[in-house]
Amino acid sequence: MNPRYIAPTLTFLIFLLAGPLIQSSPAHSIRDLTEQIKQNSANANAYFDRGQIYLEKGDYDNAIKIFTETIKLDPNHTKVYSLRGLAYHAKGDYKKALADFTEAILLNPNDADNYLSRGLAYKERDDKKRDDYDNALQDFAKAIALKPDFSEAYLKRGQAYHDKRDYKKAVADFNKLVELKPDDAHAYTLRGHAYFKKGSYYRAVFDFTDAISLKPDYADAYAGRGQAYQLRSSKGDEERAFADFNKAIELDSNRAVAYAGRGRSYLFMGDHDKAIADLTQAIELKPDDFSVHFAYQWRALAYASKGDMKRAEADRAKAEEALENVLENAQKKKD
Repeated sequence: MNPRYIAPTLTFLIFLLAGPLIQSSPAHSIRDLTEQIKQNSANANAYFDRGQIYLEKGDYDNAIKIFTETIKLDPNHTKVYSLRGLAYHAKGDYKKALADFTEAILLNPNDADNYLSRGLAYKERDDKKRDDYDNALQDFAKAIALKPDFSEAYLKRGQAYHDKRDYKKAVADFNKLVELKPDDAHAYTLRGHAYFKKGSYYRAVFDFTDAISLKPDYADAYAGRGQAYQLRSSKGDEERAFADFNKAIELDSNRAVAYAGRGRSYLFMGDHDKAIADLTQAIELKPDDFSVHFAYQWRALAYASKGDMKRAEADRAKAEEALENVLENAQKKKD
């Protein structure tokens, strides 16, 4: 993970666990703390405070170095393990991050934040182990048990259930998230996507609509609602879907699923050239997405309608290959 693209949840955890910055400019605080350490090299708190500043600045290497010095001076300092774990996590070193979060939990088993942090590390670890998602779910559950109104834990557990294709449980967690954060457009959108995957298209439309009412420039909600309209197939839904895909693309010109959906709309309108253009754009933007499987299928139909059977057959073959890749990746996650 490139530290410059650190996930919002990790940023949230850093500020949650690190606490407020020392009241002055970071550079001045570091100088003061460095001076304190020169005067007393055994001052663990000065090391710890300096490490916090480096962490909050995004200087993870120096944060790790300083937190390691803190641990040498005070091996039972619970919070320093949590913060060093976050720094390792930000650098993508999940093995060391997990070790630090586990140590923090051993020292303080009643801190919900540490379970959330460790669960997130399990969920995001690149070299997926068979039990990573199960371990993540257990940690998120423990965080919720310790802190029943912990919205971030419901969010992450819901996403983990969604990734495991357990959409019923994902919806349950997102229900709680909406209850805790009724003005959060993202919460409604997450639940909308889970309803969509469950096949509850009417409920998905309602959630995406609520998200849009809270955040009128939310491209993801427009794209999601467009998809739900297309599969709901009530009178006028195809026109509504087309309008939503147009809006999603207007707001975010890189939204592959919106191009795929609009391409499908063009296909059934009989505008095969525009269908091919949109479906090609979707494929180029996100070649590994599940929607690309359908994009190839729909583009094959568009080519066939134009009498270009060679390209149509090539796209049908690519659609089968894309589906096989999607199913293989889904099985790896499930395992």
